Amino acid sequence: MAVTDSRTSGALRPTSSDNETELMDPLRQWISELIGLRLDLVRASWRPKPGTQPAFKTDWCALALKSLDTTPVYLDGRKGDPSLPLTGDQTSVVHEDYEFVLSFYGPRALFLAQRFRDAAQIGQNRSLLRQTGLTLKAIDSQAMRLPDLVCETWVDRYDMTFHVARKVSRTYGVRTIVGADVDFYTERGKL
Repeated sequence: MAVTDSRTSGALRPTSSDNETELMDPLRQWISELIGLRLDLVRASWRPKPGTQPAFKTDWCALALKSLDTTPVYLDGRKGDPSLPLTGDQTSVVHEDYEFVLSFYGPRALFLAQRFRDAAQIGQNRSLLRQTGLTLKAIDSQAMRLPDLVCETWVDRYDMTFHVARKVSRTYGVRTIVGADVDFYTERGKL
């Protein structure tokens, strides 16, 4: 059983967290709105069962998480309040930077890559992303042409790299000595 606070021994797990949601679905939705493709044509890459690929003449894109970089964790703690027995929680805060590759396929692949690059930088579109707890940190200005050979046919593909960031907070039930269920005695008596 998971230990919820430091009154018992063992590893602590977060008692609460903030902005620890799934990334792919909000990003797919945002990309779909920016470039005007149906949501089912904005797919997550490298799935265990990828499903049927759209027809050669269909415009679509694939979103892949390439890497994650985090800042060092910093802790934000509170001193215990003697009137509140369950105080002293510590919150770890980390800033996460996700690098994604967006691959565009179909006859308008280059056009869609350019549309994404331009639309992602508009303030109103960036604010839509911020509503999901993510921030567009950077977008590569270069769209790389990397055609795929599929069934002895070359299929056009353009890749763009972009970074999104988010701040994640996790609170741990660290109890201070003030919250301990003990009595302290000194020369002057009980504290």
